[in-house]
Amino acid sequence: MRLPILQLAARAMPLLIAALPCAAWQWADRGEYDMALAVRQQPDAKARIELIGQWKQKYPASKFAVERAELELAAALPAGDPAALHQAAAGLLAVAPESFNGLYWLTLLAPSAPDQSPAALSRYESAARRLLPAAGQYFTGNAAAAPEGEKQRVLAAAHRTLGWVAWRRANLDDARASLLASLELDPARADVSAWLGAMLSSKATPEHQIEAVWRLARASYLDGPGALVSTQRREVRSLLDAVYTAYRGSADGLDAIGAQTRDSLHPPANFRIESAAEAAERVWEEQMLQANPSLRPYLDLRKMLLGVVEADLPNLINTTPLPRLRGTVLGCNEAVKATEIQLGITGQTTQEVLVKLDGPLPRCPDLGASIELEGSLFAFTGEPFLITVTAARKAITAAQAAPPPTGTPPAP
Repeated sequence: MRLPILQLAARAMPLLIAALPCAAWQWADRGEYDMALAVRQQPDAKARIELIGQWKQKYPASKFAVERAELELAAALPAGDPAALHQAAAGLLAVAPESFNGLYWLTLLAPSAPDQSPAALSRYESAARRLLPAAGQYFTGNAAAAPEGEKQRVLAAAHRTLGWVAWRRANLDDARASLLASLELDPARADVSAWLGAMLSSKATPEHQIEAVWRLARASYLDGPGALVSTQRREVRSLLDAVYTAYRGSADGLDAIGAQTRDSLHPPANFRIESAAEAAERVWEEQMLQANPSLRPYLDLRKMLLGVVEADLPNLINTTPLPRLRGTVLGCNEAVKATEIQLGITGQTTQEVLVKLDGPLPRCPDLGASIELEGSLFAFTGEPFLITVTAARKAITAAQAAPPPTGTPPAP
């Protein structure tokens, strides 16, 4: 992320020092003034940090505590020491709790900070939430000097940290919302896409797995500003390969998805990936239809039931007509006066349909006999797969045996 404009006290300190005769009463003594002057004249950033540390130790109650903290933060930036920068940002907020620069840097560094304790996460969350309104105020006053898009990048950093904190707390819905908000403001951030993909990959639903693949692919295929460094890219690609292969069953098609993600932050509305289970179901269905084309209505019903969201299942059952079924009798609940018949539809060994009758039959139909029936959907379970239907006794008729099966139904 490009750095925001930092209007630190480095600009104000020389003026304070130059105005010593008028403002001498503000210095604790000549020694403090000399220490401040030494900081101003030291060209090496690390050496300036050491001098500021000595200044803090000797004059902890300095009237220039805020300016000193800003000078320390300004020195920590070129020093390239994340720990020193984090400490400087925290120190600035300790003496100036609403400092824009302190809020920004503490927020930006939060995900990489060594302290990820619950108390630290609360500090990072507080800084990120306060940064959101602070950024509005800051860039209103510095609109002319701010680079194009800088406000959006700062706001994105705040949402990024809020997402990180929520993820660490296992609040995945909140984390997803914040990380998506960050990406909307700064779409080139491959690290945020990687976090989102890694987080979503832990959820087992197809929707989450498919989105995880898109986010991880975008993170590993993005180039330019915001792209991952080579080591990070390899780690994300490794995770992407594992998630995609586990879901898809092979790596086929992954490079095409990766190329597609470069041009779009979000997957298109019709984006889908055929899972290994769906592929097995498709191949099995093709085999079934090749052997017995009359199975089409039942297989369409099976596909519809397997794909329905659980909350929509009752309405689907109540509104979907049951096609005429022909199946193999696998058993009954009773040998005589049977009220339930167990049927295999696509094979002769696996129960797929349970028929509940409106009254008892004199006896159970012969095992292996082929029957036809008309009825209504009553219930469905996916694991194990079982369609329960209701039917009148008079709706049960004998039928010619179905063509021999070419395979057993795949596990849902």
